[in-house]
Amino acid sequence: MPESGSRPPVAAVAVAAAQGAAPPLSVTVPLGPGRNGTQEGTATLTADGSRTIVTIDITPGEPGVPQPAHIHEGSCPNVGAVAFPLQDVVDGRSTTTVEASLSELLSGGLSINVHRSQAAIAEYTSCGNIPRGVVAVLGPGRDASQPGLAALVSRDGQTEVVIAIVPGDAGVAQPAHVHEGSCPEVGAVAFALNDVVGGRSTTLLNAPLEQVVTGTRAINVHRSQQEIAAYVACGAISAAQETPTPAATATPAAPPSGNAGLRADGGDGSRLLWFAAVLGLVVAGGAYRLRRRAS
Repeated sequence: MPESGSRPPVAAVAVAAAQGAAPPLSVTVPLGPGRNGTQEGTATLTADGSRTIVTIDITPGEPGVPQPAHIHEGSCPNVGAVAFPLQDVVDGRSTTTVEASLSELLSGGLSINVHRSQAAIAEYTSCGNIPRGVVAVLGPGRDASQPGLAALVSRDGQTEVVIAIVPGDAGVAQPAHVHEGSCPEVGAVAFALNDVVGGRSTTLLNAPLEQVVTGTRAINVHRSQQEIAAYVACGAISAAQETPTPAATATPAAPPSGNAGLRADGGDGSRLLWFAAVLGLVVAGGAYRLRRRAS
């Protein structure tokens, strides 16, 4: 996998090195028409440790014309202040590494907006609201270790659950659920998820995010249907992990450009690194909120 630069990724991903790398965790943001034009497509937010890779893919504008793009405060179509500048969209595409974690970008109250050109900066041609969500660290299970990450994202009154963990045996379907209780000895199944295959699973639950993360719950992944009693990855998804909606303004950051991929550094797969990962997410979120309040 490509390196992510000088800043190391969150330790939750590093613990995957002992068995192989977890696939990157990504959340898709639909981009619809802007206030003054129609360039539809998607933006993909990919976790890169304490940073996020934002990839825009929309209907191209005028050939070769750079189109400014930003992550804004507020909602489409009348977005607010710029929270994070993005690389210009050229011929429909742009990739930026933003100095904010995926958890921070899913904290609520943010949107992605594309302008027609620098000369016509007041014209918005594509816009999409970043959904609110929770990022959970999946550490070792009770009986084996396939660590990684999961995202629970609000989708029009439903909840999308995306799992990205170190793959198990090739082609083997691994049952996964949202359980009552805490890791490692989880309780009853609250919501069934689609099986994890090759380290990945995506499920759309017919329940709002608030209902899915209420109380004390965890995502738990099993080794296989035949070995359903063996737990290989587990992580808390309590409502306390949700980041409060950010304030109305923010100090713009100047992120480096480039398409740095998720990296798995050395690690021994121990529970110590897993706890370090949880602490890292909490510290990153706290620092982000202080930055926003200071602005």
